[in-house]
Amino acid sequence: MDYEIKELGIGGVLDQSLGLIKDNLGMILKITVVSLLVMAVIVGLAMWNSVYIVTINEWSATLPWPKAAWLFPAFLLAIGVYLSSIAAVVAFFSKRYLGELMTLKQAFAEGFKRSFALGWTNLLKILAIGLVVGACIGGQFAIQLKIASTFAFLPHIVVPLVFLFAIYMFMRWGIADQVVVIERISGPKALKRSSFLMKKNKWKLLVISILLIVFVALTRLSALLFPNDVVRLAIVFSTQFVSFFVGTIATTVLYFSARCQKESFDLQMLADSLAATDGPETQAETAPVE
Repeated sequence: MDYEIKELGIGGVLDQSLGLIKDNLGMILKITVVSLLVMAVIVGLAMWNSVYIVTINEWSATLPWPKAAWLFPAFLLAIGVYLSSIAAVVAFFSKRYLGELMTLKQAFAEGFKRSFALGWTNLLKILAIGLVVGACIGGQFAIQLKIASTFAFLPHIVVPLVFLFAIYMFMRWGIADQVVVIERISGPKALKRSSFLMKKNKWKLLVISILLIVFVALTRLSALLFPNDVVRLAIVFSTQFVSFFVGTIATTVLYFSARCQKESFDLQMLADSLAATDGPETQAETAPVE
């Protein structure tokens, strides 16, 4: 499939994203299997020779549970695998969208290199949005505990506005992961770059996010129609992976669409391709004769 590198609407972003998924199902499966295997090894090491005894109303059971010393390292390793997987998906599909090739090894190598920068940038994002959500929770406590009884009506107004602001910031920084992996910048610079590119594009990400949320909700509801627990679990598990890949790939396509809108990235690519096709003979023919 020939991918369209230009400013796209919501339909165009989804169409290109689904095309990328359809053309690269094998790589998606490989990335998924590698990520799950590495995660399984981490969990297995954390659970090694560890048990936890649960006793409830004279009923007891011995369950696997990681030792305290393993919890923090295993948690950090799991986050590292998750971030590396995100970066690998972004790196691979950004190359494929531009018509370039990348192997599984190269994708994970690039993902591993950018995992720390990706984690640092997302930590900043979480802290910033977390402060807003924390203010919202504080407002709820003010209502429940009647700390500010005189102005008890204010949280009813402020809380929804705070949540809307948090959603706005999420949309504003929605392609920060792509900026970190593709442009190799991180932290505040990546968030600032994402904010610039998402001007007039935030509503596109909002609609795509809503569509994904509706898809996940409907799929999980449909899973309840199956009496078998294994089938239900498989449906829910598959839905999470589908939504992850669609969301990550769609935001990657949206990143390039925003660059075409803001920086005429498509024209830059066209100029570069024309320059590449002009060999020495063509340049000699077009050179002025003295």
